[in-house]
Amino acid sequence: MPFRLPAKWSRRYALPRLKLSLLLVTAQAVVVLPARAQSHWGGGLNAGLAFPTDTLSLETTLRIFYRPHVNGVFVEFVGGADWGLQHRVVYDLYDINVGYAAPLGAKTSVLFQVGGSIWVRNDATGRSGNNAGVSLRYLTSATRGWRVDFTWHRFPGFAVPSICASFEAY
Repeated sequence: MPFRLPAKWSRRYALPRLKLSLLLVTAQAVVVLPARAQSHWGGGLNAGLAFPTDTLSLETTLRIFYRPHVNGVFVEFVGGADWGLQHRVVYDLYDINVGYAAPLGAKTSVLFQVGGSIWVRNDATGRSGNNAGVSLRYLTSATRGWRVDFTWHRFPGFAVPSICASFEAY
């Protein structure tokens, strides 16, 4: 049986609840709908260097994102591998990030992001952690652009900073 308020309370608080609900829906529509109209899906390929504690790695990842063209809030998924150059170790790395893109000009923007990360070594041992990063993005056309990332991944007991360049398409 569902929980219900007594009839006296329901009548007394019905109008304030209705007003609050209307206010919340209006606030969401004002904030979310214009951003959604300008946002779109896209993806990119990244290549760069990662610096885990025991080796230097070549980082190759795929980025899938949903974000506005120039500025605003975005969500992205990054997945790929760090190829250990000294110890021949493969590190799988997966990130889910949320961030904000701030314009620096008509074609350039700086992106700030934070999120959660999963790190797996040789498909055997893994850890979860978090990450934070800053990126500089330059749009070469309405549907393509370049991006340079610096990301700091933090896991229990160690950190994996990385710097990557990527090509993106929208």
